Amino acid sequence: MNAWTRQWLPAMLALTIVSGEAIAANSDHVPLVCGISFRGPDRQIELQGSGDLPANLRGVVERQIVDRLGSRYAADITFDRGQLMNLDQSSQAKDRTARPLYNLIYQFRLSPTETISACILLEPNGDVVQELSLPAWASGAAPPRLVTLADAKDVASQHGMSGSFKSVELRYFPDTDTLEWLFSKKTRERGPSLWGETLHIPVQDPGRVHWSKWEAIR
Repeated sequence: MNAWTRQWLPAMLALTIVSGEAIAANSDHVPLVCGISFRGPDRQIELQGSGDLPANLRGVVERQIVDRLGSRYAADITFDRGQLMNLDQSSQAKDRTARPLYNLIYQFRLSPTETISACILLEPNGDVVQELSLPAWASGAAPPRLVTLADAKDVASQHGMSGSFKSVELRYFPDTDTLEWLFSKKTRERGPSLWGETLHIPVQDPGRVHWSKWEAIR
């Protein structure tokens, strides 16, 4: 991918470390998880707790979480909410056939004050359409030590990022299966156009930092 990947972002990236309580309290915040919104005509059933899941799916979900995160970090994830939806298999098809899917949101607690949303897409028969959107730490030899925001700020300072750290984001990258702290800064602007760069600090391996560049429109 070209280093100057174009991203249509606001001028400043928002801090996206949020809690389940914050999401629930803000009715205007509509999380887009696994490409599905929690609003729309295709919504069928809302799930307020894990107990709302059919009994045959609870074990499937529990195994998916443990198999992916390992027992050490599976204890740090909690069910937020979910819904049973009809998802069009092909939005471009003339005769679209909708299939029901469970879209389940969880909150992973990185520290007592830092959480990130993750999700699972599940068919009613128990087949996992999309695995939990967090790294497969269970596949490693030992559970990694996860880097908190305070730790990440120290690493960022060592790489030339300083100041108030207003543009910080915590994001999961499925292509590399990494959860990363992103520290962004503006490097140039002209009219409504902005250019900048982002320092990526993997939560599970802060020694593997790397940079990316971005362009945005105000």
